[in-house]
Amino acid sequence: MTGAVQYRPTRDIDIRVTEGVVTPELKEALHEYEIEIVEGVIQFPPREDFRENEFRHKIEGLFEAIDVYIPDIELLACTKIFSSRQKDLEDLEKTNLLALCDKDKLLDLVEEYKANMTWDDPFCNVHDLSRIFQEKGI
Repeated sequence: MTGAVQYRPTRDIDIRVTEGVVTPELKEALHEYEIEIVEGVIQFPPREDFRENEFRHKIEGLFEAIDVYIPDIELLACTKIFSSRQKDLEDLEKTNLLALCDKDKLLDLVEEYKANMTWDDPFCNVHDLSRIFQEKGI
């Protein structure tokens, strides 16, 4: 099931700062454009993986003073898989995000992150992953 990506409408942009200092002025400027820093929300993937070139793609020509990267699809999926937010579960269930992933690469990441989980959250979406794969025929 490949093809056009299905998106859930959203009113904000979530970012993760991987280098540099987040000043109050930067936070205020980002807030004006509904850009939210998600540091306290994302446990996995770890910040280091967002810095690895194999997991990210640089957006050229967007800004002069900062470098902007987007995560590869598997890393993005992991941000939703290791969340306990309902809207992330719905993204996994109702969009083709998982179908667009390289399943082997995704499962390798999932197993690595599960081995490093230091909490037991029964509502974490990782517990629904097998069911979602089965329902989607992936």
